[in-house]
Amino acid sequence: MDAILRPWRAELSFNVSIFAMIALVIIVITYAFYAQSTRAEEADEIYDRARTQIETALMRGRSGLWDWDVGRGRMFWSRSMYELLGMQARDDIISFAEVNNLVHPDDTDLFSTVEDLLRNDRRSLDHEFRMRHAQGRWIWLRARAQLVQEDTDTPHLIGIAIDVTEQRKLAEQTATADMRLRDAIETIPEAFVLWNAENNLVMCNSKYQHFHNLPDFAELAEKHYDQVMEAARQPLIRSQID
Repeated sequence: MDAILRPWRAELSFNVSIFAMIALVIIVITYAFYAQSTRAEEADEIYDRARTQIETALMRGRSGLWDWDVGRGRMFWSRSMYELLGMQARDDIISFAEVNNLVHPDDTDLFSTVEDLLRNDRRSLDHEFRMRHAQGRWIWLRARAQLVQEDTDTPHLIGIAIDVTEQRKLAEQTATADMRLRDAIETIPEAFVLWNAENNLVMCNSKYQHFHNLPDFAELAEKHYDQVMEAARQPLIRSQID
């Protein structure tokens, strides 16, 4: 009887071993799948968290990221870039034509700027221009970017655009105030000069320049008193003899 059952037992033992091995492989694969899925979810969470942090930093800094595929005429903008212009953020590509239509007509168009980069074999861009906000006003942007080109791909202009509208307004206000101050000083009937705490020339009127036979103010601005006096000649003194 044992002789009859021995082959059956051997085959049963072999089949059980095969089944156990298959079950073990399935368990390992299932575990690996769930482990990989968990890691993928964790990676997605880390990516989303990092992206949110970057976007928050960009928004607080009034700036946005660009990735311009020059050859294909399309761009990727960060969500902060859309917000900067008061536009509805979107995840798809924006066309170059749509972007260029937002640029102020008096400013150099973007394509000509990139053509100049390629023509002169330059890799970096630092350019200020105006773009139209969704509410109709113009904002000044300073774009700083790097031209990147892989061997098998078209050139990409990758960089950041920063809102410099307030800086522009401040510079214009400062220039206007400076011009008004100079006009007021120029109307003073006597020679007038102003030095700072370090004894450097701040400003003077034309009467002071004429009195000391000094060159143009642009050549003397912020020069030390000793340097100004070195550039001066003997003052013109007119005397009248009856």
